[in-house]
Amino acid sequence: MGVDKLEFTGSTGTGQIVLELAARSNLKLVTLELGGKSPFVVMDDTDVDEAVELAHHEVFFNQDEMKIAREEIFGPVLAILKFSGMEEVIRRANATHYELASGVFMQSLDAANMLSRALRASTVWVNCYDVFDTSIPFSGYKMSGVGREKGIYALRNYLQTKAVVTPIKDTAWL
Repeated sequence: MGVDKLEFTGSTGTGQIVLELAARSNLKLVTLELGGKSPFVVMDDTDVDEAVELAHHEVFFNQDEMKIAREEIFGPVLAILKFSGMEEVIRRANATHYELASGVFMQSLDAANMLSRALRASTVWVNCYDVFDTSIPFSGYKMSGVGREKGIYALRNYLQTKAVVTPIKDTAWL
């Protein structure tokens, strides 16, 4: 009961258990960063080779157990899907229970901004991926988590606002 705030990074199932236990204790605040599916949209008006290089790095970075030639595949897995237009991209990208982040790779910044607004993700990287700054909040969306990490938004989660009211004689209050 002496803990007022928890921050957890892990699987969605374990995150749900942490959230439930926190609610049963003292209703402590919880920040969860959980699993995710992260669409990486590459439009045909951009350098596809550069986009593929970036996507490959992000999917397989820090994965030292790559044995797919001789073992069953559990992940990481990179699925490459064709689409016919922006509406289909938005529909497919948003049709998941998870949204940790998304990537958009295209020349037109107007189209990238429109797509960024339409994607239901807490972070959208445009023409880059996995770029962080400690002042920018990061979190999951949907089943990928709750709360914010980094930045002033995260710090506010660790604070409890208190109002102190003291009447002073001979003021309008009395």
